[in-house]
Amino acid sequence: MGCGASKPSNKIAPEPPESTHSSVKLPVETDIKFEKGNFEKPDVKAILLGAGESGKSTISRQLKRLYCGGFTNSDRHHFKNVISIAIISDFKLLIDDLRKSSYSYPNELDDIMDQIKALEDTDPIDHPISQLISRVWEDPSMKRIYEESNSVGIAENFDYFLNNISQIAESNYVPSDLDILKARIRTTGNSDLKLMVEKVKLQLVDIGGQKNERKHWESCFSHLNYIIFVQALSEFDQVLFEDKVTSRVADSLAIWDMILSKPLLTELPIFLVFNKKDLFETKLKKCPDRFKTSFPEFNGDVNNIDECLEYVKTVFLNAAPPQRRNKIFPIFTCAMDECSISKLINTIGKQILIDKNLY
Repeated sequence: MGCGASKPSNKIAPEPPESTHSSVKLPVETDIKFEKGNFEKPDVKAILLGAGESGKSTISRQLKRLYCGGFTNSDRHHFKNVISIAIISDFKLLIDDLRKSSYSYPNELDDIMDQIKALEDTDPIDHPISQLISRVWEDPSMKRIYEESNSVGIAENFDYFLNNISQIAESNYVPSDLDILKARIRTTGNSDLKLMVEKVKLQLVDIGGQKNERKHWESCFSHLNYIIFVQALSEFDQVLFEDKVTSRVADSLAIWDMILSKPLLTELPIFLVFNKKDLFETKLKKCPDRFKTSFPEFNGDVNNIDECLEYVKTVFLNAAPPQRRNKIFPIFTCAMDECSISKLINTIGKQILIDKNLY
C-alpha cells in the first residue's frame, strides 16, 4: 500500500483472533511514539471535519489499524454487512441510471435487473445474487454508466467490490483490512479514537460530513485544540449526493469558510488535509478538461499534476484571512496508503508536542 509495505491480502481467511496489539508493521519509522490510549479525559482534542465522502472515516480506520490494535472480529462482522448492503443499494442506483440512459444492452438483462431491483438492501449476498449482479456488471454499457457515475452517490471504488463479488458471496467470507478501508459508510453521529502521542493523551473525533449531519457539529466544537479539515481532491467534477446539483468543491469551500469564521474555532491550528491524491491523479489524466471546468480561473498546465495540486491548495489558503494562515498546515494524503497516513499522524503528533513544549 505504499513505501514498500506489504499489501494486505484480500484472500478469504479464517476468522482472525482478537488482538489488543496491531500486527501491522508500521511503514514509517519516526522518533515519535504512538499507541492506543486508554483514558477518560484527554490532554488534547482534535476533530476531523469535512464534507461527506472526503475520506475522514477512512483516515480514522487506517489509524485504528496502524496504532490501535487493528480491526476486531466484531468490526469485521459489521463491515461484512456494510459491504453487502452497499453493493445491493448502489447497484440499484446504477441500474436506474442505465435504464434512463441512451445506451443499449441485451434484452435479457431487463429480467435480471428486475430481480436485482426486487432485492432488499439487507438481503445477504449469496452465489445466486452475485451471479445476477455479475451478469449485469459485465455488460459494457453498465461499465460506461459506472464511469459516468459522478452524480449518483456511487463510491469511487465501488468497482473493487463488484470485481470481487464472487468471493464476497462465500459463506465464510471475512473482510480483509483492505476491504474495510475501501468500504463506505455515511457516518452518522460521531466516534472517537484515543491515541497516546508520547505521553500526551489525544482524542480524535470523527463526525459525519453529510449535510443532514452538520447541524450536530456545533455541539462538538467546545474544548477543541486542533481541527483536521479533510478535502477530497478527486471531487473536482462531482456534485452532492443529497441534491445532485451542488458542486462538491463549492460545498467544501463553504464548509471551509464556516470553520474559518466560527468564533469558537478562530484561534485553533488547522491541518488542511488534501486527501485522495491518488484518485485525483488518475482522474486528471483521464479527463483534464473537467478540472479546467471546475476551476475556470486556473491558467496553468492542466496536464501538470503538481501545478493542479498547488492551485487547489492555493484556492483554500487564499480563502483564509492572512493572519490565520500561519496556523494552517497543508498536507497531501491518500487515506488508503498506510505510509501517507503515518506521515500525516506524525506531522500532527509533532505539532502537538511542539505546542506542549515537549519536542
